Amino acid sequence: MAQWFKLWGTHAAHAVGVPMDEDRMLPQVTGSTLGAELSSPFMTHFLAAVGFPELTKGLDIAVLCELVGRPRKEDAELARLGPLFETEFLRVAQDIRLAEHTDRPILVQLGSDGESIERGKYFRAPQTLGTIARYSRWMCGVVVLLIRSERWVEGAKPYTIAMSIPAQRALSRLRHALVGKAGELQPSDGLWTLIRSLLMTLLTDDTVGVRLEDMSAAQHYVMLSHLKPNGQWDEVRTMPPKLAGLTWGFRAVAFDDMSERRDGKSRVRLFGPLQPFLRAGRSTMFGAIRELQACASSFTLAADKKADFEWLSADTLSWNGLVLSLGNVRQVVADLLTRGRNLIVHDLLGGVRPETMGFQPSLDGAVEDSTSSQLGYSFLSDRRNRFPSYHHTVIQHLLTSPTLGGRFHSSVGGELVLDPSACSRFLSTADRLTEILYVVHHIANGQPARGSEEGTYLYANGMLQRRHLRLRQTAEGPTLVIRAEYHKGRHVQQIDKVSAMGPTRLRALPLLLVQRIAHDMDMVHPSLSCCILSPPTSSRYR
Repeated sequence: MAQWFKLWGTHAAHAVGVPMDEDRMLPQVTGSTLGAELSSPFMTHFLAAVGFPELTKGLDIAVLCELVGRPRKEDAELARLGPLFETEFLRVAQDIRLAEHTDRPILVQLGSDGESIERGKYFRAPQTLGTIARYSRWMCGVVVLLIRSERWVEGAKPYTIAMSIPAQRALSRLRHALVGKAGELQPSDGLWTLIRSLLMTLLTDDTVGVRLEDMSAAQHYVMLSHLKPNGQWDEVRTMPPKLAGLTWGFRAVAFDDMSERRDGKSRVRLFGPLQPFLRAGRSTMFGAIRELQACASSFTLAADKKADFEWLSADTLSWNGLVLSLGNVRQVVADLLTRGRNLIVHDLLGGVRPETMGFQPSLDGAVEDSTSSQLGYSFLSDRRNRFPSYHHTVIQHLLTSPTLGGRFHSSVGGELVLDPSACSRFLSTADRLTEILYVVHHIANGQPARGSEEGTYLYANGMLQRRHLRLRQTAEGPTLVIRAEYHKGRHVQQIDKVSAMGPTRLRALPLLLVQRIAHDMDMVHPSLSCCILSPPTSSRYR
């Protein structure tokens, strides 16, 4: 399987004109090529993907950096917020640990993100005091940013953050509590209640968007905290930890708010009205942060070259640090499929084209029983379609063809025996075809997991069994989809097992290419495998 990435590298490099290393068969990455290191253009791609390309346009960079800087000691109004946040977060973390034994259901609800609830997955407190301190500092930064932006607006400095009227009132109450009318600092009693009220008001605002004027305070904070005084952006890889801290912080604030309001009621009952605002994919502050977190993680993975294929946007693909356009990708895929087609016709079927066997690569009219639990079932094995009859035709051709019939066996003493060398050569050619189609599938679906070894395992084992291929009827016509999931905990534990999730559509490929994939990979090669690998098993001849 290690060779198929080299195969893709060879085609990709030729497609974009990247110099080749003849010994390693991989493109040389230099600053002058299209596939340059992702350091300089990478943040540009990221900003365009998340919709913030004009965040600093026409604004003073020094002012923006000062907005998210740590409060100075002389700024007594803000300097007291940091210790208060840390103290309260430590308290909430202790309550969460207690709830693991006394109220596990609310932790399960908080940790689900709107997805199916999995056994053993729930909201937990950080394990170290240092982590809690960082999370509290980042959450404090959101509140500090709001107060500073309001100060600058009052001083006619051009930076505003969109806030609903209830949030503006909550912020005003907090500022009056921090500093009284006479400008004297007020006692800390009750400050956390006002801070929590402000954060809960921001959390339950469902008008958050990706446009600059619709960005939440948390989005502003994350982006501005990665801006350098020289106008450059920090690396995206530093963003996911901060986003993870903010998501934990919002859950913790919601947990503390429910604990304060429970009054004999269960937290799960109080969580009902809050549930829509703590779910990914919603136009809320939490949903926007989760979406930003997923995007930043994807870009971080591509920048660190840990992913073999990662889609940066709808028309840009990263491969081991190379940035390829959609046109480059389509050219590479077309070249690979042409090469695979030649392998099928000339090397595997003895010069016979599949079309002459009575089958045309089309999914039109194909049906599939999505509720079937029969082992090995797919639309390819459904007898209502034409695929099974074509499968039988290919097997008959391999067994009876004059040019192929004598390739795999010979007569010894009047007995017909298999030729191990011929079978091994034929299987090696079939493996080359499989490698090409693995690459095509992998490109089409994007990186299916955070770990390339997990994705390789899925495609090596799932695709040949056709358990991850499904047929979906859409307005654009029939389309193949792939089911794939990556579990971070399993990757850490190095467990080679991939479970299933919702289907993901094959991206970036024209429908014709998708149909050819269905034809070439899922009909021809399984037919060859069935004929050659059945009796006897292939282990004797590999």
